[in-house]
Amino acid sequence: MMPHLLSIAMISLAAIVTTLAGPMEYAPVRTANPLKGFMPFSGNHGENALPHSMEFFYLPLADLMNGPETFTWDKLESRLDAIAGRGRHAVFRVYLDYPKKAPGTPDFLRHGPDGIPGTADDLRMRSYHEHHNQEISLSPDYQNPHLSAALKRFIAAFGARYDGDPRIGFIQLGLLGFWGEWHTYPHHDWFPPLAIQQEILATYDQAFDRTRLLVRVPKAESYQDHGIGYHDDSFTHSTLAPPAWHFSGRLAAYGESERWRTQPIGGEIRPENQPAMWLDPTSVPAGQDYDRCVAEIRPSWMLAHGAFVRPLTPAARDLAERQSRMLGYEFHISEAGIDAAAADRELRITAKLRNTGIAPFYDDWPLEIAVLDGDKQVVHLANPDWSLAGQQPDDPDRPWHHTIPGGTLGSGRHTVLVRVVPPLPGGLPLRFANTTQDADLAGWLTLGSIDLKDNHR
Repeated sequence: MMPHLLSIAMISLAAIVTTLAGPMEYAPVRTANPLKGFMPFSGNHGENALPHSMEFFYLPLADLMNGPETFTWDKLESRLDAIAGRGRHAVFRVYLDYPKKAPGTPDFLRHGPDGIPGTADDLRMRSYHEHHNQEISLSPDYQNPHLSAALKRFIAAFGARYDGDPRIGFIQLGLLGFWGEWHTYPHHDWFPPLAIQQEILATYDQAFDRTRLLVRVPKAESYQDHGIGYHDDSFTHSTLAPPAWHFSGRLAAYGESERWRTQPIGGEIRPENQPAMWLDPTSVPAGQDYDRCVAEIRPSWMLAHGAFVRPLTPAARDLAERQSRMLGYEFHISEAGIDAAAADRELRITAKLRNTGIAPFYDDWPLEIAVLDGDKQVVHLANPDWSLAGQQPDDPDRPWHHTIPGGTLGSGRHTVLVRVVPPLPGGLPLRFANTTQDADLAGWLTLGSIDLKDNHR
């Protein structure tokens, strides 16, 4: 028996509705849904951790590139496999310079041996004490042409191998600046000029068509030219303007305040805020309270490692879980109908989709309809032409229609269910905000039941 058929056979039908058409009752999703919510740094955080669907990590470029045209993917592969093995998606960033860590710039660029084309014997590496670095990491000269060429070769190879990989949720562009965060504060003159930024943006945009990308903030109007989202790594600290350099101010200055409608917004709750904010929500800086930041920025996810590793009182845990659920999409099937033509038992299924979250679902995962007979056996499977992608929180309900041809189903009681099929094998199911959403791991939602009669005189 195929795995997805087996999962249907495990469905509990205790919650089946008996009406053939009408409104569907709302119930908030209490568990982790894919590609949204709080996440920790990667690792097995145990059964008592907050519900989460993603894990975050950093990786130095030196672990992935060891020559002008040679790449080593084993360390990335092991991370992706471990996270996928827990049913979650990976979010990560590749860096050259991470304060307090060994340089991430590959050795062949820092100390290129003579005779190898494209190496940068003259790549300048700057030491610095800011960010408690104590000259451990080194900032490369981002204007060095050998470095720029190497980064573009890496991005092209990176995309060719990993674009659309179902283990990956989101990729932050990284590479440039401290932590790969696209700044070298306070050494502003160390950061590459706009032309180099544009080259990196364009190369990423060309290399990745399916996997969603995010960059730290827009630095020019030309950032609008690329299908890339943003990540606010100081969320609840310097998110809302004023001053103008805060995240929302940067978005507004470059006409990107509505970017969340087509590309994801993510980030990290400011680490300094995390020890106290779930015990005392007023501990964040004035004007930067969590709910206001979410309402204006519309993020889908946040790195919030402190909520996973620090002891939380029951009230603090409830708050952290509520804040996590606030992020991203939430889908409610607001209405459903099942109608059978008397002549040949053609089954017409209708539904309406409502996004009760604060942001869209950015990918186009397939859906599946199952019909069960009175013995709870699968008698029909179909892939309707239904889509979740791009449904905005302020859109009208999206109508869905699907017809099962006459003669397909026999007489008797039939129950219709729907689910979203996750591309990640063994991945967490996407659950709807409905009372008829099943509680098992398959993710099926009961739309209703109908009795099909024999048509004999």
